[in-house]
Amino acid sequence: NDMFKIEPNLLKKLKNLVTFSASLNLFLTEKLIFLINLLNIQHINLSNNKLSKIKKSIFPNHSLLSVLDLSSNFIYEIDKDSFINLKTLTILNLAYNKIKCLNKSLKNLNNLQILNLKSNSIEIFY
Repeated sequence: NDMFKIEPNLLKKLKNLVTFSASLNLFLTEKLIFLINLLNIQHINLSNNKLSKIKKSIFPNHSLLSVLDLSSNFIYEIDKDSFINLKTLTILNLAYNKIKCLNKSLKNLNNLQILNLKSNSIEIFY
C-alpha cells in the first residue's frame, strides 16, 4: 500500500477495534493523529513505514494496548514520556530503526515481557 494519511475522524466510529495493522505503508510520524481515537486498541502494527520520532501525543489514551510494533522504520528519537500511558504493554518491537539513545522512555513499562531492539545504533541506555 501507499497509504500515508488517515483522517482523524475516519476511525472514530470503530469503537470496538482491537487490532490495527498498517505495515508496509508510507506513514510519517506527523500523520499518526488518527490513533488518538482508537481507545480500545490492543495491537498496533506500524512496521515498515516512514516514522522518525515517537512523541507522547501519539499514544495518549491507549491503556489497553498490549502489542506495539514499530520495527523497520527510521526512528531516531523517542520522547521520554512516549510510552508513559501504556501500562498494559507486553511486547514492544523497535528493531531495525536508527535509535541511538533510549532515555527514560521505557521506565513505566512494568508489564513489558518482550523488547526487541535488534539492529539499532544504541549508544546510551538509561
